[in-house]
Amino acid sequence: MMELMEAKELKEVKELKDLVLQQGSNLLGVQSSLLEIEKNMGKKDNKDELELKMIELEEKTLLLEKEVKNVSVA
Repeated sequence: MMELMEAKELKEVKELKDLVLQQGSNLLGVQSSLLEIEKNMGKKDNKDELELKMIELEEKTLLLEKEVKNVSVA
């Protein structure tokens, strides 16, 4: 009985972690889209800065995914 409860809790934790990862990715995707829109609005002076921010957002997404996967394994 105890094992069944633990298995259910582990499943719920995994589902919550997946949801957090998905929402984090969604948020970063929105931010990236906003930066892309800003870049396309003629702010050519800031083009390099915006591209750097987009790369940083992609790196943060990858780090978040890695962190969630590491916690899931542990």
